[in-house]
Amino acid sequence: MSSNIKLKQGQVIKNYKELCSLLDLEVKDGNSKIAQMKEIERFYKLRKDKYKLIVDEVYSEPLLKVDGRVNNGGHIGNTKYDDLMDKIIINLLITYDGYIEESYSSLIDYYFDFFTPEYKKLFDMGYRRYAKLNKMSSGLVMTYQQKIKGVIETALETSLERLQRNGIITYSNEVKINNEEFADKKMQTLISKTEQKVYDELNMTPFDRSIPSKNKQFKKQVCNYLDIWTYYNVYVIKLKNRKIQEVEDDEEELKQRFIKSVVDATKRKTSKGKDGKYKPYSYGKYAWEIDKLTKLLWKLPDGYISEYDAKLLLAGKDISNTEEQQKEHEISNSDIENYNTYYDYGVQDLQDNIPF
Repeated sequence: MSSNIKLKQGQVIKNYKELCSLLDLEVKDGNSKIAQMKEIERFYKLRKDKYKLIVDEVYSEPLLKVDGRVNNGGHIGNTKYDDLMDKIIINLLITYDGYIEESYSSLIDYYFDFFTPEYKKLFDMGYRRYAKLNKMSSGLVMTYQQKIKGVIETALETSLERLQRNGIITYSNEVKINNEEFADKKMQTLISKTEQKVYDELNMTPFDRSIPSKNKQFKKQVCNYLDIWTYYNVYVIKLKNRKIQEVEDDEEELKQRFIKSVVDATKRKTSKGKDGKYKPYSYGKYAWEIDKLTKLLWKLPDGYISEYDAKLLLAGKDISNTEEQQKEHEISNSDIENYNTYYDYGVQDLQDNIPF
């Protein structure tokens, strides 16, 4: 569509066909019509009144085009979530005057409305204490926590990459020193080498840092070597065009898809046993715990019914009687103790470690 063809603010257009005639465009139908209208609405704010179209505003500059194709970006791909995260990021940037500079944890805690206060409690106390408090397997809680971070962080960075390629934002990953300045390349290299040194000295892995007390010990030693008091990773995200309009997002649908991905990934978790690899959380005895953890941590989407509850409903059971469900599906103390011991010896898939 040519940007030099102008409609007038307040103009009333009889119908879609007349709109096409005024703009010298081909009349289309189906998905082609939908795509064409999205393109037109980059230039004009249109309001529908039955078949009529009213021009509420003529934009001085066309809105940036958000490419929502699920395969946009080649190997990076994000087909599970379409452009749902892209739209939320655009609207967040508009809300915060086009600039966000935050760590991953701050984005989750203060910007995205995905989780209940239980999520922060889990990170503050660590998966072992949280599991004990809620009478769950610590191995399951640890895995679920890892999968949440893996799913959301991957979706976030895929969206940031796509938005940057489409010219909507610029973004970078930086290291913030003492809450004041960004580390230069030399300092980043020094931090990386110092971290490796401390891992060796403390006989730790990134996996161990999912326990708050161990992470605190690790960070303190790194900071002592570097003569700083804190450092952390941040996303620096800038909106290129401050005049871009808010887009219609669907956070409820995105949460629905995130929850499914996390639950499925938890069930697919592979561990090594005496008889080879197996998937511990795919067994029915963990179904109630996975469902409980989902309901504790997530702000559930409107009308959400879990796969677990759906099966109970189909079986004619009362899903409101959670105490009865727990008795029916509870893992024995010996099972929990054996599984926790198994994980304490460090037998786990290192690819699933929580990165910091």
